[in-house]
Amino acid sequence: MKQKNSTAGLSAVAGILKRRVQHIYNFPLDCHGFYAMDAVSALVRAGLATNEEEAVALGQSLERLGFIKNMKGDDTFADTRQFYSFLGEHSYREDTDYDSHDTWAAEVNEANDLLWTKLEPKDHKYHRRTYQDTFLGTEVVSLLLVSGFSSSREDALLLGRAVEHACSLFRHVTNDHILEDKELFYVFNQLTRHKAKCSGHFS
Repeated sequence: MKQKNSTAGLSAVAGILKRRVQHIYNFPLDCHGFYAMDAVSALVRAGLATNEEEAVALGQSLERLGFIKNMKGDDTFADTRQFYSFLGEHSYREDTDYDSHDTWAAEVNEANDLLWTKLEPKDHKYHRRTYQDTFLGTEVVSLLLVSGFSSSREDALLLGRAVEHACSLFRHVTNDHILEDKELFYVFNQLTRHKAKCSGHFS
């Protein structure tokens, strides 16, 4: 079992968010920073938050734990034109793709490998319909938690969403939800299940 990392999921969110907003602006973020409202939109579009309210809460967590910093004042992260920059591991470097040497990217790849080798899809029924070869969102979160990738279900959920986005390992069975810590059905993407790794797509 891995030693539990209390912020592995949040760190992965910061890493993916940096790539998303950098792609939007198309210039080095250390020189220019980014607007909080663009980060909110990017978090929702990337499937790292279900809505703007949740994205703002994520931004506040990133700020509180030192992943991002308000460069123009002391106001708390909000869906506004507040000006931010990334700190630490996520500060700007010349590369624009996911870097396997980044701690967060390595964690996402390890989590990806764990999920496709240890999750056991089976048939689930809902409203008299059978969904074949599926697994539950709660199973994804629990597996990441008990395997030591995260120290809380909240952070394990974020890490699972990072795998869902960066590796395209799985999706909701009817594409109606991002990963949730609920008894919703998810299915492996067959084209990526055995070769999924962090990639630099921004769609």
